[in-house]
Amino acid sequence: MSETGQKFNKTSQKKNDISQADLERIATTDKNIRKRIDATKQLLSQDTLATIATSDKSWFVRKVATERLTNQDVLKNIIRNDETPSVCEAAVENLTNQSDLEEIALNHESWYVRGAAARNLTDQKILKGIAKNDIDPYVRRNAAKALTSQMDLIDIIDDELEDCSVRKAAAEKYKKIGGFVAKTPELRIGQI
Repeated sequence: MSETGQKFNKTSQKKNDISQADLERIATTDKNIRKRIDATKQLLSQDTLATIATSDKSWFVRKVATERLTNQDVLKNIIRNDETPSVCEAAVENLTNQSDLEEIALNHESWYVRGAAARNLTDQKILKGIAKNDIDPYVRRNAAKALTSQMDLIDIIDDELEDCSVRKAAAEKYKKIGGFVAKTPELRIGQI
């Protein structure tokens, strides 16, 4: 084996030999953000990840910890209290309860977080309402992309007047699920 290969194997083995206690110490106390991130990526304890996700001074480290969390109550707490949209988005991505996602998609102050919640919703009625009524085009686009009803997508394509990117997202989704998007509404009526 080459000298480089031996060094790589030793480094790789050294990483794997670090105990969870050492990783926890590094993740929670080291001054170097990169070391905290690397340690956090290897942690198994949900309690430690929750502590890091809710209290680390670096949003980068909080985001990495949040991406690994499964505790729904902690995730909801992060979404309510963290001021960094990227950290909140990571929490939204791990939420599984549709009513929690609906609440966030409809009411969170950040358009970025509302968009992430809309992306993960499955309730077609709520998604259509968001796609038609949210103030932000990013949120409406994500809701349109999550729709599965051809009729709802046609409504978005025909009615969206504010932002062509929302119409485009609805048209692309419509085509993806097997629809044909005609150039004019009159032709679309014959397709239904």
